[in-house]
Amino acid sequence: TYNRWKKSAVKQKELENIFYSINRDVLVVVDEVGKIIMCNNSVTHLFGYTVEEVVNQSIGFLYTANGPEPEKLDEITPQLKDNNFAVNFGTGKTKDGVSISLEVARYNRINDGGAVLLLRDITERRQVEEKLEDYRCHLEDLVKERTAALERANQELQREVRKREQTAALLRENEGRLRLLVQSASDAIITVDSSKGINSWNSGAEVMFGYAVKDIIGKPFSLLFPENFREQNKQLIEQMNVKGNGYCAGKTFEFYGLRKDGSEFPAEISYTCWESKNEINITAIVRDITERRKAQERIKEARDFLEDIFKTSADGIMVTTVPGGEITMINDALEKILGYSREELIGRNVSEFSSEQRKHPELGNEFLRQLMEHHVLVENQQTWIRKDGNVIDIECNAAILKDRGGKIKGAVASIRDITRRKRDEINLRETKDHLDNLIESSLDGIIVSDYKGTVTRANKSFLELIGTEKEEVLGKHIMELSI
Repeated sequence: TYNRWKKSAVKQKELENIFYSINRDVLVVVDEVGKIIMCNNSVTHLFGYTVEEVVNQSIGFLYTANGPEPEKLDEITPQLKDNNFAVNFGTGKTKDGVSISLEVARYNRINDGGAVLLLRDITERRQVEEKLEDYRCHLEDLVKERTAALERANQELQREVRKREQTAALLRENEGRLRLLVQSASDAIITVDSSKGINSWNSGAEVMFGYAVKDIIGKPFSLLFPENFREQNKQLIEQMNVKGNGYCAGKTFEFYGLRKDGSEFPAEISYTCWESKNEINITAIVRDITERRKAQERIKEARDFLEDIFKTSADGIMVTTVPGGEITMINDALEKILGYSREELIGRNVSEFSSEQRKHPELGNEFLRQLMEHHVLVENQQTWIRKDGNVIDIECNAAILKDRGGKIKGAVASIRDITRRKRDEINLRETKDHLDNLIESSLDGIIVSDYKGTVTRANKSFLELIGTEKEEVLGKHIMELSI
């Protein structure tokens, strides 16, 4: 075909014959600026355009050049290159927008600067080549994987051999460490077999029970328990011999231990069983919990003491969540102060009782905000509303509750009804104001002194009586004012 193109470059008639004779590939003639001046009917089959739609369009209307592919150019003979032939590749787009892969053979016409191009659809070929390339890559990957798998298996085998050697050495080392650990443990670690009694006894057991190793090996395990606990412990061990380790795994039991001197002590025991030489062995770890029991008693006493205060306090006490403010616990005094029962108060928000909060709910609970900021509030005075609708004045002292880790768990507050105190303060101020008015308006001269006789007040009539100003009287001794 290339030879025919070369001969037709100077004979227009032969070129036209070639155009009509080619019915598979698109043959295009462009001028020196790349405008299409002639093409064959194959353009309709390949691109969907008519010849009339293509003529006078730029060659870029049909395809975009991708540039030469070096491995393909190597296949073009030097003769073609030397005779103004070139083969490139591009991407075409059909009338309905479908992209196709193209092989473009171009012959440059020297006489007029134009060119003849042959556009061949290689989409299927490209797909086949891509599949072949995928298969080749896949086969290479499989070979690599198999080779790598064999190498890994060999390396794994070598590692397994080394690991077993290291494990054996580590096992011997760990056995020594375990013996040292067992002997140095403060807990009693005792091993018992099903037929010979105690067969292992560490130093912690010696200290706890008072028996030396030589005195206890071979003795029954029940020797270490008071009479009233022996049957219970015997049944427990029998169950372990029958049901295995799962019977007691993860469980602890509380018994009383019996020392060599006959004294008893509270103990916590955990068991595990294991088989050696077709014989069931049971290991017991015994911990003396005497101090724990004492601590629990002290905690219980302290809790009872606090509960007594909580119950008997004349002030109302409540515990709330923060920052939510939901009531979780109250005492009897708070029921009396607010007039609600315990059931009515638990779960309610403390802000519901504030008269200010009821008037201005959009302000939120300012008390809780301050408490979260300062963690302690002292003598905070508020106005609350009782169940019966009466308004009372209260004084609140509150503090944030935290756990051992410092995490906030809630808040506790003591509530004191100061309504009567407030009323008495008002009465006292009114009485004082009334007395001040009486003194000031009296026609008789009146002076007031402290217990030392120092003048603290003088009314207008007294100042007129002695003809002096207030500043000259206040602070003097009463005897200095004798007339």
